[in-house]
Amino acid sequence: MDALRTWARQLVILAVLAGLVEMALPRSNLRQPARLVLGLVLLLAVAAPLLGWLHNPVHWEDALAVAAGADLPEYQSGAERLTQATGDLARQELQRRLELAAEVAARQVPGVESARARVELGAAAPGQPPPVQRVQLLLRPAGVGRVAGVPPVAVGPPGPAPPPDPSTAALTAAAARAVARELGLPLERVAASTAP
Repeated sequence: MDALRTWARQLVILAVLAGLVEMALPRSNLRQPARLVLGLVLLLAVAAPLLGWLHNPVHWEDALAVAAGADLPEYQSGAERLTQATGDLARQELQRRLELAAEVAARQVPGVESARARVELGAAAPGQPPPVQRVQLLLRPAGVGRVAGVPPVAVGPPGPAPPPDPSTAALTAAAARAVARELGLPLERVAASTAP
């Protein structure tokens, strides 16, 4: 910091002296070359510290350790923690975007009113994005939740459960195919079901 103050003080003194010398010069042909020389002296005074840095390379590891009063291993562990946190954020963002893409693809299937997706990611190889392990879709078919007529009440023991609606099975299969195609996955990794 003292070196910066000294440098700034020298620049101010040189600028004032250059201004005084320029005012003291007579108005003649000598004035232009004198201004050129004074400008070059000021330019050299400004550039001197920069030229000194170019000839003496800075050892950043030592400078950082001295500036912070810490050792290089502390910086490395901090960098590793930052890398891990960044990787976790990137993984969460990838998962969110894949879920959004799956939901949009499922909603484009005729007969699907809304869709929710959950994407499970696997372990990633270094430098590679994590692979998609499984996608689970929860679909709401169009028209579900609307008021419909009440079926008649039967008295007696309950009968067998009604078979699944073939239109619901076709809807879930079509949505699963659309999502698998959109995300570039095999159909086995996409499971779709309808909301109760």
